[in-house]
Amino acid sequence: RAQHGVVFVDEIDKIARRNNGARTGAGSRDIGGEGVQQSLLKLLEGTTVFVPYNVTQHWSKHDFVQVDTTNILFICAGTFTDLKRGRSNRVSGFSKNTPPAGAPRPFEDRVQVQDLIEYGMITELLGRLPVIVELSELTEDELVKVMNAPPDSIIKEYRELFRLDEVELEF
Repeated sequence: RAQHGVVFVDEIDKIARRNNGARTGAGSRDIGGEGVQQSLLKLLEGTTVFVPYNVTQHWSKHDFVQVDTTNILFICAGTFTDLKRGRSNRVSGFSKNTPPAGAPRPFEDRVQVQDLIEYGMITELLGRLPVIVELSELTEDELVKVMNAPPDSIIKEYRELFRLDEVELEF
């Protein structure tokens, strides 16, 4: 079943290739950046990998299962906090022309593949991630809706847990 699942890779921005020490404090060394990206290439394009049954102990040739990644959907996410540096030739940030929250932004203001390359992602990796989506911050009203609207919302769950101890939880 795992061969037809979804793998969510968070903090993909942390493996960006960084060559200047001002950004990472690591000087000119590539601490895991390009090497980790290169290692992910085969996995993302679809290959058979050997996954140990128990990752906490040393495993031998017989303590693994083979997993074919061809039909696995990989979703990668990251904050890319200083991505704006590569976007200096386009309008970004807040200005009089910034659309209101929730309104679509002009194409020129959206993240482009070139921005991610300048950030330190390698082109081969980006080629295996064909869809790039940039998300906006939630407004306070949207956050409240996300936390309250679902029938199994976390707010309702905590209110019920506190009610068991005869405590009324208010936000």
